[in-house]
Amino acid sequence: MGCRALTLTARDRETNENLFLTDDPTGGENDSDILSTVHTSARPAIIHILSGEGDLIAGDDAYAAVPGAWLRMPADTRHSVLARTPLVMALYLLPREDRSEP
Repeated sequence: MGCRALTLTARDRETNENLFLTDDPTGGENDSDILSTVHTSARPAIIHILSGEGDLIAGDDAYAAVPGAWLRMPADTRHSVLARTPLVMALYLLPREDRSEP
C-alpha cells in the first residue's frame, strides 16, 4: 500500500499552532493511508485530532486518532500519524522545558 504525506496548511508562529490535513480533504475514495514519517520534536507538543480517523504512534504506543482525541508528548518523543480517512489535526508546540531547575 502506498502512503502520502500530511500537509501543513496553516501556521501561527505567535502561538506555535500548526494545522495539518490530508491532501484529499474532500473525502474522495483512495486506496492509500496517509503517514507522517517517524520524527521527534525538540519541544513538548500536543496533537489534537479535529476530524477523521487513524492512529497516533508515540514511542512504542499506539492510540486511536478520532475527533476530540489529543496526545501530549514530552520533547524528543519519536512519533508519527497514520490517517485512515481524510484527517485534520492541530499540532501545538509548547514552551521548551527548563532542565536547569532541580
